[in-house]
Amino acid sequence: MARAPRQWGAGGFVALGGVSFIDAAKAARIIAVEGGSPIDYAGEDCFAGSLPPMIALATTAGSGSEVTQWSVITTGKEKIRIGGGACFPR
Repeated sequence: MARAPRQWGAGGFVALGGVSFIDAAKAARIIAVEGGSPIDYAGEDCFAGSLPPMIALATTAGSGSEVTQWSVITTGKEKIRIGGGACFPR
């Protein structure tokens, strides 16, 4: 998923769904630019580049993932937090 935008020449991301889909799209934006895997970017502002634009359309109420700078990804048994100012959807 994260490599596809580069291969297709996509200009941005659209995340439609609940918190998991929106968080996955936030992480995919970082990987599309930086490469690697989500665990490489755990923490705040652990990536260098600017990110492609993203539109987030929440289909569930209450999580607020569409308006935060954080992505929570589960890797095996642990949850990691990826984020920073550049992660806000537009």
